[in-house]
Amino acid sequence: MERAQQLDPLSLVIGVDSNAPYYLAREYDRSIEQSRKVLELDPSFYLAHYTVGWASIQKHDFTTALAELQKARALDAEPFIIGTLGYAYAVSGDSKSAQAVLKELNQLGEHRLVTPYWIAMIYMALGEKNQAFQWLDRCYEERSQWLPWLKTDPALDPLRSDPRYAELLRRMALPR
Repeated sequence: MERAQQLDPLSLVIGVDSNAPYYLAREYDRSIEQSRKVLELDPSFYLAHYTVGWASIQKHDFTTALAELQKARALDAEPFIIGTLGYAYAVSGDSKSAQAVLKELNQLGEHRLVTPYWIAMIYMALGEKNQAFQWLDRCYEERSQWLPWLKTDPALDPLRSDPRYAELLRRMALPR
């Protein structure tokens, strides 16, 4: 990532992607710092707002997380942004808003592709593990592009002790 930034220091996508190693290492402040550097270049870049929000959830800074994810959604209403916002509502304790997002994603899925991954994440955050695993199984069947995060994303920590998690990793041929 450092080499990519050297080659194209003004690339917003490279700048945002550079936060991922920090996020996955649970260095959320550094992840947020990297995303904020991108926002200095372009305050309207939705992915930078998204990644600030995503890392802020893990810090339990729900005020920042929700504000940044709402900004990201206002700039680009991709289903993964909506799903992440639903996840943020759920982990912050706002189950009513999380349920509304689940309904919205299901309605949106009637017209366009909505990965089951974010529906699973919302159910997981609501404490509904059976529903979460049903949707993760659908992710596996549909070969969701988000499924590789299953092994590394700290947000999935609540599922790691469940035998169904190990089974899903086994089916994906990922080491436990």
